Amino acid sequence: MSTITSTKTAFDVSSSVRTTQPAFTLSFILGTIFPDTEGEFMRMKLARIITEIVLGLLGTAMLVIAIFSYQLHIDNNQSMGPNRVALACLGAIFLLTGIGIYSASFLKHVWKSPVFQKTRPLFNWIGSPYFWLIKPVREDPGPQRASRATGWFATAGAALAIFISLWYITSGRMVTWTTSTNYLDRQASAFLAGQIPLLEKPPAALVALANPYQYKNRAGISGYIWDASLYKGKYYFYWGPVPALLVTAVKVLHPAWDIQDQFTIFFSNAGLAIVLAVFFYRLQKKYFPGMPGWAVLGLTLLGALNMPVFWLLNNPIVHAAAISTGQFFLILGLLTAMLGLENKKYQVCLMALTGFSWGAAVGSRVDLAPGIAWMVLLVCLFLLFKAKNGTPLPVR
Repeated sequence: MSTITSTKTAFDVSSSVRTTQPAFTLSFILGTIFPDTEGEFMRMKLARIITEIVLGLLGTAMLVIAIFSYQLHIDNNQSMGPNRVALACLGAIFLLTGIGIYSASFLKHVWKSPVFQKTRPLFNWIGSPYFWLIKPVREDPGPQRASRATGWFATAGAALAIFISLWYITSGRMVTWTTSTNYLDRQASAFLAGQIPLLEKPPAALVALANPYQYKNRAGISGYIWDASLYKGKYYFYWGPVPALLVTAVKVLHPAWDIQDQFTIFFSNAGLAIVLAVFFYRLQKKYFPGMPGWAVLGLTLLGALNMPVFWLLNNPIVHAAAISTGQFFLILGLLTAMLGLENKKYQVCLMALTGFSWGAAVGSRVDLAPGIAWMVLLVCLFLLFKAKNGTPLPVR
């Protein structure tokens, strides 16, 4: 009888514990293996060890490649160029970060020393993510609501990112746009006509060539579309159809509009900024309530204005349209997947939206498929382990 009572008490205690780790991470998947409070500490420790190993291996590999590229026959130059120097610096950062995480216990003792305690107020404003990483979280003190200021910070981050993007893509004129390509508009017109090949016909001289795919054979022929595939006398575009389908939806309402590719890029980046703001707001609210609200603003700006994303606005042509649309749907699917794993009540709807978003991402840019396949596998594993263990999804 005492055994049954103690077992029930342990179950009640472990059931009352709310973990604070983000869904959709390695530690969250490991949580299905170690569901109790002690398991929370163990999986955090295991996740930290894996992080140390991965960072150490990556950093070492980068340093070896950067320093010994000539000996490994990767680079024909004996001297290190700027790219190899940058790779070496990045490898050193990875390696030092791994060493830093490994030496967390020693750093904690240093941090608690009298010297650092006297200067601690000077460093409190940093809110360093390093200490969030190295400090295992055993128990959430309970449900906490993000302050109203955090919502305003998220809104301000998205609005500021959209404003900067508009300023940049219009060269500071805000309302006057430089003429760009309209490849997606051409594909949309073909869709509206009920066909996949473009409405434009290639020059007869081009079609008459025995081998029109050799550039030298096309000498003297003008008027053909660059960056289009020629097949059986018709033009095809090789980008995913989703960006053109979005343009098609707009042209259904206003067929006379000539929708340039730069508009698709801008609105995709604007949508990405909004999704990132919601994503970081949700992370702060549920998993990092101690993180300052202004960090959501900073993370939103970093996500929406980082070089790979912001660079697409520098040359807003059809290639960038496929990339920006794919990134928008990729992150939207990540957001809805996280919400779906948290909320059992609306799980079916959110997972359906996740599938639609990730399908649209692949339909925009097919090379996103491997990464999305990996995330789908993680979601399926999470749902499978939860169903096997018979524990409900955490809902707040």
